[in-house]
Amino acid sequence: MRLVLAHIVLFLFLVLTARAQDEPVYPRLETGGYIKQLQGLYFLDQPEVRLSVSGGTVALDTIENPLLTDQFIHHRLNVRLHLQPGLRVHGALRTRLFYGEVVKLSPSFASEIDDVDNDIMDMSFIWLRHSSVVGHTVADRLYLEWVFGDWEVRAGRQRINWGVSTVWNPNDVFNAYAYTDFDYEERPGSDALRVTRYFGFGHSLEVAIKASTRPDRATAALLYRFRQGNADMQVLAGFMENYWTIGGARAGSIGQAGWKIESSAFIPRLPDGAASLAASMEFDYTIEGGWYLQGGILVNTAVTADRRIVELFDFDLSARNLYPFPVTMLVRANWPVSPIFTTGLALLYSPASSHPVFLAPVATLSVAQDWDLDFFGQVVFEENADSRWTSPLQALFIRVKWSY
Repeated sequence: MRLVLAHIVLFLFLVLTARAQDEPVYPRLETGGYIKQLQGLYFLDQPEVRLSVSGGTVALDTIENPLLTDQFIHHRLNVRLHLQPGLRVHGALRTRLFYGEVVKLSPSFASEIDDVDNDIMDMSFIWLRHSSVVGHTVADRLYLEWVFGDWEVRAGRQRINWGVSTVWNPNDVFNAYAYTDFDYEERPGSDALRVTRYFGFGHSLEVAIKASTRPDRATAALLYRFRQGNADMQVLAGFMENYWTIGGARAGSIGQAGWKIESSAFIPRLPDGAASLAASMEFDYTIEGGWYLQGGILVNTAVTADRRIVELFDFDLSARNLYPFPVTMLVRANWPVSPIFTTGLALLYSPASSHPVFLAPVATLSVAQDWDLDFFGQVVFEENADSRWTSPLQALFIRVKWSY
């Protein structure tokens, strides 16, 4: 831990003492980032709810705590060090200070946060641990990038983004993300080696290997991208943890509407596993006045058991299991009320026995240059055994963000 702390201190020292220059001088350092504060309000109406709050899973006793608060201050520092033409080091530090009732109610909150972003390299540490306050820092990006000719090599903690859809990505076998995690724009990364060979416009061959000390967590795959007519296509093959996988995707258009389809099949390497298919399709369209409309569907055959809507915030996330129901449909609309104010609403429905519904309204206001004020809502509904609709959770989030 002391070695990790020393590396982070040195990293910060270099960032604070170096200055980016306008001319292409080597070595050259570029920095940027943001600071934001997120306030969460949870209105709970169920004997117990398990939530993924700020990166950790927390069990909440809602009988004594019908209204809970959750706050954290988040600073992100992005760094790009140009060593020479085509050779760069990318890094990012994610530092958060958590406080509020949710932290108090979960004695294991610090440990759960500390484990979330760790891969094979331990670059996460808790620097403040208290019954009501937790401070956490993690380097969620740290990789070397080497570009020469038609080749590109990246080694280290990076995001391997193989998905083409905007909501559900069955091709994202290295670092899947949850649709409900709206506050992590950069999305998770992996400790991996990735090599890409480009063959002209829209054509490339990519191989990636995720580092792992356990065979059941290893992931390696090959991806080929190409153009067909006016569409971007891709196929992949490899293995993800204990499953062989093969998949593909298409991103194109039908008339004036965008159309994306993405799927992966997972075949178990062990006899006790079960084969499954994850497939998504979505359409999007922009109409006069700036309205953005989107519709999509996810089919997830890895899910067989009947589940409650609150499991949406606590399930085993992976490319095999992007949402805790076998079939889910999405409708979303965004409306730019003015150049500085945008509103939107997303509705997700799963035709399961409880008819789970997830609503996510959003409003964004550009207060000033580099300053944003955002409002997010998350409301869930389901039908109980008495055929009555209930809402075990309603949440409101207010976020202030300054980018630099």
